[in-house]
Amino acid sequence: MEMQVLLHTIKMVLSQRGRDTLAIQTRQHRTCSDSGDRMLPSLKTAFTLLSLLQLISSRAVTPSPQQILKEVILLIQQLNSGVQVPCNDTRVAQVAFTDQQLTDEKLLCQADMALTKVTRCKETYEPLITNLKRLHGKKNCFLSDENEVYLRHFLPALGNFTQGMYRRRGSSATQ
Repeated sequence: MEMQVLLHTIKMVLSQRGRDTLAIQTRQHRTCSDSGDRMLPSLKTAFTLLSLLQLISSRAVTPSPQQILKEVILLIQQLNSGVQVPCNDTRVAQVAFTDQQLTDEKLLCQADMALTKVTRCKETYEPLITNLKRLHGKKNCFLSDENEVYLRHFLPALGNFTQGMYRRRGSSATQ
């Protein structure tokens, strides 16, 4: 979306500058070819840049893991910000987010599996599940459903875990 706004702004600026440049140079030279072979260099450059921007903006941009993690955090905050968590009385497998022996990716995979099993409100949790899958990149992982928690308790725990991950990754990137 931001790329489209940027592209539109550049188009407007270039078209205005192009018109101004064309008017000035036409008055000065009055020797433009009818065939258009002698396009003004500044306009040619502007149109080339515009074409490159359109090409770049038409390609799917792959967000960084840090951006995906930020999106996960925002989705969890949105789900928690309502009067109650959607399907808050649904029980899901408990994920041991504080287990130091498990990698972040394994814990994210387990959280993904726990949420995938939520059948009610599936469409509500789908964006969160999709982003979790993008973060951990695993096909499947082991998750015991021996212990269960309510979704209303699971989401804040997942939120705390992902925020901690975000802070750890942010501080390691600056070092």
